[in-house]
Amino acid sequence: MNDKSNQMKKRYYCCMILLGLGIAMMGCKGREGIKINLNQAKTDIYFSDFVDSVSYLTLYTNDSCIISDIRYIYQDGPYTILNDASGNGVCIFYENKFVRNIANYGRGPQEFIRIRSFCLDKKRKHICIYDDLSSKLLRYKYDGSFVDEYFSIDLMRDFACIDGKFICILDAYLKELRSGVWTTDSNGQYVK
Repeated sequence: MNDKSNQMKKRYYCCMILLGLGIAMMGCKGREGIKINLNQAKTDIYFSDFVDSVSYLTLYTNDSCIISDIRYIYQDGPYTILNDASGNGVCIFYENKFVRNIANYGRGPQEFIRIRSFCLDKKRKHICIYDDLSSKLLRYKYDGSFVDEYFSIDLMRDFACIDGKFICILDAYLKELRSGVWTTDSNGQYVK
């Protein structure tokens, strides 16, 4: 690859990191945000620039839930909810103890083929799972019970739920697809 291509890749990854941080910070009410000067060139970004402490979380599982490939992990109060890509689906922990998992793999109602991404709707206490292979977004309660599902006409790479609305991201710029960053309502209908 040439230098221009490598530079564009570096810029792309930096933008995605900054976008992710920006989305995460929108949920931090009452905290002072990080000021980012995009005109200032930085070759390295250190966690110590924006993290003041690190803590470890011990999760207690059992023989029916052996976690080996965590893709996403979220916390909401006493709940820790993670995606184990090795086949356990979404694992729900309450006060660090395994409660159950959502592993409804299949092609039918209330089922998903692959978890491309998931997020929490902390306002409604829902787990939102996006399956890109069947173009579905499914919602479950924190206890693992099914709420609803709908088909999405948009392809997403990732998404987050803030105040009941979804922020969607697709980093492929193709004329046929909605791309970039956009918001939807709680039923996946495009807003802006």
